[in-house]
Amino acid sequence: MIVFAHDATGKAVAPRVGARLKAGHVAGVIALPEMDGGFKVKRNVFSGKAQAWVEIKSAIKVINHLPNSIPVDTSTGTATVEEYQGDLGTSKITVKETRKAGEGVPLPEAERVVSAGRGMKGPENWGMIEELAKELKATTACSRPVADMHWRPHHEHVGQTGVAITYSHTHAGAYALILSESHGDRRLPIIIGGVEAQAIAIQVENIKPARPLTHDLFKNLSDKLGITLKEVIINDLVEGIFHAKLILDQGGNEVEIDARSSDAIALALRFDCPISTFEFILSAAGLKVDDDEENASSESMMEGAKEKGGKEPDATDTIEELRELLEEALDNEDYERASKLRDEIKKREGSN
Repeated sequence: MIVFAHDATGKAVAPRVGARLKAGHVAGVIALPEMDGGFKVKRNVFSGKAQAWVEIKSAIKVINHLPNSIPVDTSTGTATVEEYQGDLGTSKITVKETRKAGEGVPLPEAERVVSAGRGMKGPENWGMIEELAKELKATTACSRPVADMHWRPHHEHVGQTGVAITYSHTHAGAYALILSESHGDRRLPIIIGGVEAQAIAIQVENIKPARPLTHDLFKNLSDKLGITLKEVIINDLVEGIFHAKLILDQGGNEVEIDARSSDAIALALRFDCPISTFEFILSAAGLKVDDDEENASSESMMEGAKEKGGKEPDATDTIEELRELLEEALDNEDYERASKLRDEIKKREGSN
């Protein structure tokens, strides 16, 4: 069995080796081979949405293993290293260009990725993405349109037609929640799980679920019992984990309860109460955004909207015209304009 990494070099060399040796070849393997009743390997199919077992029947087997797909075995063992000297013959490869490798972890091996799309409005606004990635010890990525417009290099293109990011058991389904300083220019990024992100997003978007979620149930129960959430305080940062507490009041009796920061923020949105933290936490984990950078970003967004031919809704537009503008904004990933159009449509439908 010959094993290659599932990287650019491995994907280029492995099939050639397999063809030269008349060996079966499988790429994108994600588990150790099964030897019971044959030689079978497991690989991703349908862009990682499913897995399939593939049997290699040839005497020599060639496989490409995805990075991070096999846990590290820390047990002791012995192995024999054999040196091989082979005649490779004359190379038929011509080097046309040499590029210096970029800093950081390659995308397929990254455990954390900060990705953005055309909503950034231009390459000049990518500084905040790079700064966030640096603070989170993550790798930057982008959508295909961004790479095609040369805002970012093509090796950062991720998705179904780009780089496939390896599944990670340690940081799977993680999201970055960004809190802004109310009287300052700092941002506080907090990594949360997918369920917690959904609970927060539902409230931010004012979406009413068919049945109350856990945080909605807590709010309904508190309302019935006369309990008010006065404040959420992010009060500690231990080994990269944020801790929070809830300040509750019932009939003048104030109580403090420990909570996860993600749950506390989800509840703060439902109770419409302030979220506070301490200076030492902002100093340790906060990101500073300059006014010039924010102003440049705003100006770039306005220019981007003009370039796309977008216009703000006015009283002469019909609801159907507003819906067409909304579809156009969504197609262009102009979500800020889309939210304004959605609000205008709701306001007009409510008045009819």
